[in-house]
Amino acid sequence: MKRIAILLASSLVITVSCQKEGPITSDKGINLSVSAQVAYPAGTKTTYAYSSGTLAGTIATSWEDTEYITLVSIGASGITAVDEFCSTGEAGRVKAEFTGTWSGNAGDKVICLYPALTQNGAAAAGAQRYSGVTVGSTLIGVSFPAHTPSQDISTIKDYDLMIGDVAINGTTASVTLQRKISVIRLGISGAYPYEYGIYGRYIQKLGIAARSSGGDAKLFASSGTIAATTASWTGVIVPSAYYGINRNTITQLSKEGTFYYYIPVLVDGSLEAGDILSVCFTDKEYSGTQWYAPYDQTKEKTIESTLDFSPGYVYEINAPL
Repeated sequence: MKRIAILLASSLVITVSCQKEGPITSDKGINLSVSAQVAYPAGTKTTYAYSSGTLAGTIATSWEDTEYITLVSIGASGITAVDEFCSTGEAGRVKAEFTGTWSGNAGDKVICLYPALTQNGAAAAGAQRYSGVTVGSTLIGVSFPAHTPSQDISTIKDYDLMIGDVAINGTTASVTLQRKISVIRLGISGAYPYEYGIYGRYIQKLGIAARSSGGDAKLFASSGTIAATTASWTGVIVPSAYYGINRNTITQLSKEGTFYYYIPVLVDGSLEAGDILSVCFTDKEYSGTQWYAPYDQTKEKTIESTLDFSPGYVYEINAPL
C-alpha cells in the first residue's frame, strides 16, 4: 500500500474562547501549563488537507488556534480526577501550551486524551469516543463506529484519537501524544451520469471492512478498552469488537471518473495472506425506462501477502466498482 502524507491547511478559524465566565475554582489543585506535541510519525492536528502526488511520508504536526485536551489522573484504584485544559495561539504551531487546573493526587499517573471530552465544560467530540472517564473507573471505553466516507478529509477530525503520558514538574508539564488511527484513502470509480434517458449509475453508500480467511471480522476495531489503574496502565487500546460489512450514506456520486474518500480506522496490525478486504457499497441504476431500487453490493480482494497498518499513516486503496 502507498503511504500518503497529510499536510496542514491552516485556513479554518475557530472563534471559541477558552475562558469560562468567572474564575476557575477547585477544592484542590494547581494551575498547570502543559506543553503538547504529536509524536512521530506526526499528523496534522484537527485541520487537514491531502497533498496530491505524495507517495510516502509522514504527517506534519500543527495545532488550530483554539484547542482542548482532557487530563486524566490515575491511581492504584482507578481514575482520581478528570480535568479540562485549553490552548489558544496562532494556528499552525507545532507545540501548544495548554492551561487549566489539575486536581489529581501526588503520585498519580497522568495521561492526556484527545479529542477532549469537554470544551468550556460542555460535552465535546471526545465524549463520543471515550466512556467511563469518571472518578473510580478502572477502564476507559473506546467507541469507534464505522465513519462515513467523505471526499473532505477534515471529517476525520472527531475520530483522530491520540493518547499520551503527561510528565509534571511543579506548575509545568509536557506530553507527547501518540496517534491511534490510520486513514484509508479509498479511490472508487464506476458511477455514470444519467443522460438522455438511456443509462445512469449512482453510488449512494460506501464502507470498508476486513475479515479473516475463516470469516471473522478483523483489523478495523469498532470498540475497545484501555486499562486505567497505575498497575495496569499501558496506553494501549485493546479491541473488543471489529466492524464487518458496513455501508454509510455518502453524498451521492453520479460522475464518471475516480474519486477519493477518506476513512479513519482504529487499527494497529496486519492483514495476512488469505484474509479478505471488502469495499461495501450501494448503487442505483437507470436502464431502459426506469430507475431500479438501490442494490447493496460488495467488492472483495483476497490478500496475497501481509499488509501492515500502522497508526499515523494514510493508505491508498483503489477499487473500481
